[in-house]
Amino acid sequence: FIQKRSKLKPDTILALCLSVFFGIGIVLLTHIQHSGNAAQSGLDHFLFGKAASMNLKDVKTFSLIAVINTAMVLLFMRGFKVLSFDETYAQSIGFKTVFLKNLIALLTVVTVAIGVQSVGVVLMAALLITPAAGARFLTNSIERMLLYAALLGGVSGVCGSVISSSSSGMPTGPWVVICLTVLAFIAILFGREKGLIRRLTMRRENKHKIDEENLLKELYHISQKGENPVNLHLFKARENLKHLRVREVLKRLERKDLIDLVKGQLVLNPKGLLAGKEVVRKHRLWEIYLSKYFHLASDHLHDDAEGIEHVITPEIEQHLTQLLDYPDKDPHESEIPY
Repeated sequence: FIQKRSKLKPDTILALCLSVFFGIGIVLLTHIQHSGNAAQSGLDHFLFGKAASMNLKDVKTFSLIAVINTAMVLLFMRGFKVLSFDETYAQSIGFKTVFLKNLIALLTVVTVAIGVQSVGVVLMAALLITPAAGARFLTNSIERMLLYAALLGGVSGVCGSVISSSSSGMPTGPWVVICLTVLAFIAILFGREKGLIRRLTMRRENKHKIDEENLLKELYHISQKGENPVNLHLFKARENLKHLRVREVLKRLERKDLIDLVKGQLVLNPKGLLAGKEVVRKHRLWEIYLSKYFHLASDHLHDDAEGIEHVITPEIEQHLTQLLDYPDKDPHESEIPY
């Protein structure tokens, strides 16, 4: 109702509703606890669940709801996916978005209402959000994400139940959530495709690649002036390289057999010369592309090309070369090395 009647974003609305109604709930709970009413004894089960006292009938009910949820998700998978990413597009291609949104809401409400019996109303929120949050770091496929989320929830349920049954005074619901949080945290850290460690590694590798290519490009320009080998100390002191850890980058280039360091002299070998030429070629091709198709002034081309030259793949380079009809010179009248 708020989303339809206001301009607030969905996450803002969720936060507003959660905080307001949670506050109202706490006020009511405090009032009931101080009322002396004997019926208040069941509130702690409602808040924190009573998974340890579940019986076979509860298990059958949960299983039935799980089967229905799974069937609905599989049946309406395509509509749910499109609706989740772009509601306007889903509506434009003929999906009944109102029906799909109401179905998702119905499935969620039924699941929450049933799950409250096992883990309680407070911990149910963690079980709704945490499996999907952890699974998101494991894959870019929504189908696999759903599978991983289900596995995270299932494994945490088993682990939490085992820990809870191992000793008295160990509530099942909170232990399930703790196990789930640990598993999700591991997924967030070590996810193969989107994990934080993987992202940091990729960022470091990209930075190394950019630094190495910048040095190779600089060495290529120097070699074209007939200066090869180059004095190492003079090279490190160049103004445009002061932001780099030149010595560290040169060591990596030497390990990759792109340069040779001999008695304070820096030699760009044939393999390194070829790599430097490739970077320069990508840079100048992109400058021509920007000048021809985006009509940028010549003094605006260099900085844009500096950023793009490191991400141009061989396929894109080949396409650029063909699109530009194998140009000889860039907009600055510099030759393009082939």
